[in-house]
Amino acid sequence: MERKAVLKVPNGKLLRITADIDETVLVSVQITGDFFVYPEESILQLEQLLRYQPLEKDLLLYMIDAFFKQNSVELFGVTAEAISDAIMQCTSQEKR
Repeated sequence: MERKAVLKVPNGKLLRITADIDETVLVSVQITGDFFVYPEESILQLEQLLRYQPLEKDLLLYMIDAFFKQNSVELFGVTAEAISDAIMQCTSQEKR
């Protein structure tokens, strides 16, 4: 089931998440917004990494944070925690 979340990061940018969720599994996710990331392709790599992961906030935050650190990804206007929070917001929305 596709779900969406939009989050304005405090003192940051707008973050949009489109997620395909199957009960407790994140089947796929698209991360967009007006933030900046270097290198740009790292967002696509992160989206691939998060496919078919359990929807557990701490696990998602750990995976996202570790991915950014291991790949020397620089984020401007958004944080790993904001991305995991926005993904989890998708789970609280009514099914569309």
